Amino acid sequence: MQTGKPYAFNERGRRENNEDAIFPQHDKADETTRFFLVCDGMGGHENGEVASSVVCESFAAFLENVSPNDFNEDVFERALTFAYDELDKKDSDPESAKKMGTTLTFLYLNDKQAFMAHIGDSRIYHLRKNNKGEVSIVHVSSDHSLVNELLKAEVITAEEAANHPKKNIITRAMQPNLEKRCKADPYITQDVQAGDRFFLCSDGVWECFTDERLCKIVAENDDEAIINVIKVLCEENSYDNFSAWLVPVTEGIQSSKAEEKAEITNPPRRIKKNLKWLMKNLFFLTAFLLCALLASGQNYLQKANACFDKGDYECAKLNYNLWQGMDGSDMSAQIKKADDCLKTLILADGYFQDKEFEKARDRYKAILDKNSKDPYAKKQYDLCVTKLSDTTPIKPKITVTINTITQHNYIETAFDSYIEMIDVPGGAFTMGCTSCYGGGNPAHQETVSRFYIGKYEVTQAQWKAIMGSNPSHFQGDNLPVEQVSWNDAQEFINRLNAETGKNYRLPTEAEWEFATKGGTLSHGYTYSGSNNPNDVAWYGDNSDNTTHPVGSKSHNELGIYDMSGNVAEWCQDWYNSSQPVTRGGSWWHSEVCLRVLSQCISTPIQRVSSDMIGFRLACCTK
Repeated sequence: MQTGKPYAFNERGRRENNEDAIFPQHDKADETTRFFLVCDGMGGHENGEVASSVVCESFAAFLENVSPNDFNEDVFERALTFAYDELDKKDSDPESAKKMGTTLTFLYLNDKQAFMAHIGDSRIYHLRKNNKGEVSIVHVSSDHSLVNELLKAEVITAEEAANHPKKNIITRAMQPNLEKRCKADPYITQDVQAGDRFFLCSDGVWECFTDERLCKIVAENDDEAIINVIKVLCEENSYDNFSAWLVPVTEGIQSSKAEEKAEITNPPRRIKKNLKWLMKNLFFLTAFLLCALLASGQNYLQKANACFDKGDYECAKLNYNLWQGMDGSDMSAQIKKADDCLKTLILADGYFQDKEFEKARDRYKAILDKNSKDPYAKKQYDLCVTKLSDTTPIKPKITVTINTITQHNYIETAFDSYIEMIDVPGGAFTMGCTSCYGGGNPAHQETVSRFYIGKYEVTQAQWKAIMGSNPSHFQGDNLPVEQVSWNDAQEFINRLNAETGKNYRLPTEAEWEFATKGGTLSHGYTYSGSNNPNDVAWYGDNSDNTTHPVGSKSHNELGIYDMSGNVAEWCQDWYNSSQPVTRGGSWWHSEVCLRVLSQCISTPIQRVSSDMIGFRLACCTK
C-alpha cells in the first residue's frame, strides 16, 4: 500500500487552550508515514492537554522501532498498555486526575492491512470515490457515547440523537489509574483501493457536518482543498478544539485472489484422492460432526445462561442466538429478556449519571425483577437507595407575603425559598458589539430605567413551591431550574404575581446586558464580574457536564451571581419577532458564549425547553 501526502490541522478554536493532540505533527508527516493519531483531551487546562499529549507521545515511542509489516493487533494492544502505564505516571494529583482523560483514534497502514481503532467519540472514516465521482463511507467508527448507546438500544431516534443535550457524554476514555481500563474497538480491513481516503477527527470537527456533506466535500475537492474546506467549516461552526488527519491512498493492497482461484480450479492429484476418500466416509463424518455440533451448542447455552446471571446481556443475547441457530430451539423469550435488561440498564446508568436517583433506582429494580442475580444492578440499586435516603426532604409551601427592604435591595418571601432582588439604578450604555462573535446586536446606545433583578437564577425549590413539580434534568433544591420553556417561565411569573400582587417579569435583553456588565459600577470585564471565566461561571471546561448550586461562584459588580454560565437565561424580548432571546451561556458552552456581549443561543421557540436554559426574575421599581 502507498499513500499520498497527508494533510492535518490541530486548532484551539474558540477555547482558551488546546486539549487536542495529533501525531505526527502536521509538518512532520509525508508519504512514508505509516500511523496517525488524533486524541481529544478532557479535564480542563493542564489535564486534558496533558492526557492527549502523553498518549500520542507514548504510541510514537512504542511503535518507533516496529517494522511496518510486523505491526498487528497484538502490537497495538501492547502499545495501548504502554500508553495507559505512562498516563498512570501523571497521576500526581488524584482529585485532578479523576477528570483527566482523552479519546483515541488510531490508524496504521502497511502492505497487509489498514488497522483502525478508537476509544471515545473521536472518529475515523474510510471514504471511497466510485467511477461516477460519487463518494461513499466504507466504514465509520461507532462513538462510545451515552447518546449512541441509547440510539443502538432504540431508546431514542436518530433525529433525537442529533440534538440530544447529552450528546457530548462519552462512555469510554483513556484515564489514569482505572480499576478496569477501557478497551479500544479495532477494525481491520484488506479492502483498500487506490483513491480511498482515511479521515481521523475529533468531535469538534464531525459535529460541524453531516455524513452526506462530508462525502460531497471529498467528491468535489482535491486533498489539500478538502482539509481546508473542513477547517473553515470548523472555524465558523465549532465551539470546541478541532483536529483532523486526511490520509489519501495512491496504491491499494494487492490481492492474491486470482492465484487462490487458479489453485481451486486446478487442484493437484493428491487433493483428488482425498476427495474420493471423503465421499466413501461421508456417513461417518456426518455423524461425527453432528455430535460435535450438539456438544458445542450445549456450551453456547451454558455460556448464555452464565452471561445472563452475571449481567452481561450482550454476551447472553449472542450465545442464545447461536444455540437457537444450531439446535433449532425457540430462544426468542430468553433473547427478548436479555435485550430488555440491556435497554433498561442503559437508561438506568444514564439516570444515575445525571443524579436522577429515583428514576435510576426504579430501573435497576426492574432489571432485578427479571434477573435477581445481576451483581451490578444490585450494587447500583443499593447505591440509589442510599443516595435518596440522604436527600433532605422538601419543606411544604407557605404563603407569607412580607417584603424586607435592605439598602434598596429586597427579599420576596412569598414562599419558603426567599427570592432576593437586587436594585439596579438605571443609566445609558453601549449595548451589543458590531465585530464580536455572538454579539447578536450591532453596537448601539441604550438607556434603561431603574429596575430590580434576581440576585440568583430561579432555583428548583422556588419553582416547586409555586408550581408543585420539578421538570429539571439535574435534580437539587438549590440548583437552577431548567428544562423550562419561555411559556413555562411566563406561567411561573403569572402565579407569582397572583400570589404577591406585584409585577414580576423576565428582564428585557437591554436590562439583562446592563446588569450583567455591572450597571453604573461596571469595570468593563469580559465576563460578568471577571476577566477569568473560572472565577464567575460554570461552563464547558469546569462544570463536569452538570449545573451547580446558584451563587457558588463569585458575583459581579452589582452583587448578582451566575449571569455568565450555569444556565442560559430567557429574556422578555424576541429575536426578529420570532424567537425568544436567551443570554449568558450555560454549563455546556465554551467561554465565548459566557461573554457579556454574547448572544449564543437564540434559536429555541417559546415551547422548547432544555437543560441548558433557565431564567431569573425582574421587576420594576417599588
